[in-house]
Amino acid sequence: RGDAFANIADLNIGDTMIVNQNGKQYTYQIYKEDIIKPTDTAILQPQALEDRLILVTCWPIGTTKERTYRLARLISTETYTVDAGR
Repeated sequence: RGDAFANIADLNIGDTMIVNQNGKQYTYQIYKEDIIKPTDTAILQPQALEDRLILVTCWPIGTTKERTYRLARLISTETYTVDAGR
């Protein structure tokens, strides 16, 4: 139904998000948003020398008519340790 990614449309250009993976914290900032046809996969193509995050979901939510997406650039990376006692 799209519920897992329903809030993607609430992200705006300039918003930041944090992804924690394998002991690193990656901070991304949204720089592009749009609505496209489901067959338009150009945004999924790798971009040379750019670390980016691509968020895509069906639009309007609950349909398969179109896709809305957000592109985000990596703006910082930090290493952290996981406290095993937590």
